[in-house]
Amino acid sequence: MTTVVLVDDHQMVRDGFYQLIELSPDFEIIGAFGTVADAIESEALLTTDILVTDISMQTEDNGFTLVEYVNTHNSYCKTILVSMYENTHYINQARALGVKGFVSKREASETLIHALQEVQAGNVYFSEEIKERMPQAEATLQQFNELTHREQVVFLELAKGHEVKHISSYLDIAVKTVHTHRRNIMNKFQYNSTFQLTKFALKHGIIEHTELC
Repeated sequence: MTTVVLVDDHQMVRDGFYQLIELSPDFEIIGAFGTVADAIESEALLTTDILVTDISMQTEDNGFTLVEYVNTHNSYCKTILVSMYENTHYINQARALGVKGFVSKREASETLIHALQEVQAGNVYFSEEIKERMPQAEATLQQFNELTHREQVVFLELAKGHEVKHISSYLDIAVKTVHTHRRNIMNKFQYNSTFQLTKFALKHGIIEHTELC
């Protein structure tokens, strides 16, 4: 039987996925966690066949942190991402990290088991909503991709409308450091307002309108 670890920080969603997967005789859930830290602290990720994880978490660590972890510590583990946000940035990251499945949460109740079966069989499964985004995801976002990882994180927070003090607290870095990242980002894009970052991010699908604060 194929083993599965499930990670989602919304208990109702996690419980729903748990019940859905448990109904299938082909899969056994050996761990269900609400945070990235709890999942990594367990030993389940070291032995599981498939990781099913949400991307967005209420911490700096997210689903991609888990993908990087299993890529390093359990090379046999295959990952399926489940997310409300099918933006191009997430799709590009998923493909770069070798993710085997990407399911929209809006379709998950109908497609998650199928995705698990496809990945179990050695195939790649991206749901229809995700595939519709792929041509846009493959478009060149050279300016954004040339930012450092930390600059990308700050860029996303600024584009969503968060203030510097909030970003400082969220990332646990000094306010001065956030200002430095902001200045570097603005210089690289030749922008003079965060509104321009927001327009760029929305245009290229790096963030969704629903993520704006």
